[in-house]
Amino acid sequence: MKTLLQLLILITLIGCNQQQPDKNSWDKVDKAIKEVEPTKEQTPPSVEYIIGDLKFVFSNLTDPYDLGLYQRFEVKRKDSSQVTIESKTLELEGQSFDLSSDYIFKTDSTTFYLITANNRPEPNYYYILKQSKQKIELIGQTEPLTKELFGDVDNDGFLEIGGFNTHCQGATEEDYKDPDFCLDHFRVFEISNEISRDLKTEEKEIKNVRQQTL
Repeated sequence: MKTLLQLLILITLIGCNQQQPDKNSWDKVDKAIKEVEPTKEQTPPSVEYIIGDLKFVFSNLTDPYDLGLYQRFEVKRKDSSQVTIESKTLELEGQSFDLSSDYIFKTDSTTFYLITANNRPEPNYYYILKQSKQKIELIGQTEPLTKELFGDVDNDGFLEIGGFNTHCQGATEEDYKDPDFCLDHFRVFEISNEISRDLKTEEKEIKNVRQQTL
């Protein structure tokens, strides 16, 4: 893909070499502009996912368009709105959402849905939806997490989500040799009717991470 600098050089050369550039020259400029600036039409203005009688709708496409990020999310049941998340500062990852175990967790009576909010350059954060019987509601949002863990990690029947709340970048070689490097940024949360810190599982997982680095 041409960079903006290449585009400027191309336009400058045309201007220097020809006082009246021919059509082929301007066609090259037009093509370069399209490559440098992806158009909104390259990404759908909204995306929908059907899950049983629920419809998940991501809309209000935001820039950069090629990442498939949206400012609005809505859950509908039979055209009746159940949950809405919307903000001009949101960048919800609508195109990468799918109906897999990476985003959905089920128990006998409850289903949880994970909606990803892009938070670059820091780790993403997540909105958690809970569906039980005919009711679906927003439980809340997590802090930024790298999401190494998602599922019933400790086999207690509840959903856990965990990871580092920052991208750990060592400054020295000793940092990476230290088994405790960045572990104070490791978090595990349990999801039920709310999002709460699961310190017991967190401590166990930190021990596992420490042993793997020894």
